[in-house]
Amino acid sequence: MNPRAPFSATSPSEKLPPQLEAQLLAAAARIFRTDFPNTDRTGCPAHEALQAVARRAAGDIESLNVMDHLTCCSPCFAQYESLLHGEKSRRRAKLLALCAGLLLTAGFATWFYAFRAERRLQAPESTVVQKVPTPQQAAPNEFEIAVLDLRNRSPVRGDRPPIPTDDAATLPARRVELSVYLPIGSEEGEYEMQILRDADAPLIRQKGTASMLDQNVVVQIRTDLTGISSGRYLLRLRRATFGWRYYLVSFTP
Repeated sequence: MNPRAPFSATSPSEKLPPQLEAQLLAAAARIFRTDFPNTDRTGCPAHEALQAVARRAAGDIESLNVMDHLTCCSPCFAQYESLLHGEKSRRRAKLLALCAGLLLTAGFATWFYAFRAERRLQAPESTVVQKVPTPQQAAPNEFEIAVLDLRNRSPVRGDRPPIPTDDAATLPARRVELSVYLPIGSEEGEYEMQILRDADAPLIRQKGTASMLDQNVVVQIRTDLTGISSGRYLLRLRRATFGWRYYLVSFTP
């Protein structure tokens, strides 16, 4: 009797159908996102390590260690998902800027050669020095892509909350295209967001519409945070006329 042939990862008969594979991956992500709270944050890698793995800039050993930890720590898994989403958005923005530049260059080249062909067909009445216009460069994107993940952060309750001592979410004090991942269980609709140190004196007021994005409820807004000094602040958030929820945020230059 011949021994049983070893498992081959490339065998066509052993491959999962794409739809079933996608369903299994989505189910696994839901489990990793909620079933391993790790409240003591035991063995959690640094934020820089998660960021390096999301950007594919980490070494093989470091990547394996981080990915192994993500399977048993829901907070780190949620943070990694957020970083990965931000990295994909950043790459998408760079690709769109590149495509816009190529289209602008191609459009100018087409117009320029058509203009020269038309000039050659016309008999010139006098000698004229024609200045060739230069292509107009596209203005750079002045807004930086940023992500604020509130899915696993507990709000501070009360109408005039004290400054809490837990870790703060970090935001750049710049002009940003901000994606706010709302807490699990949030609903779609109109939301109001304010940044403040005193509950009666908001520094920033912003409104946006929350919608589903990759099974998360996300508010995407464009705002200017350049006037905020570095340090810790309160972010308060509410849907329509519902009560406020407060979160701690930290701003960096």
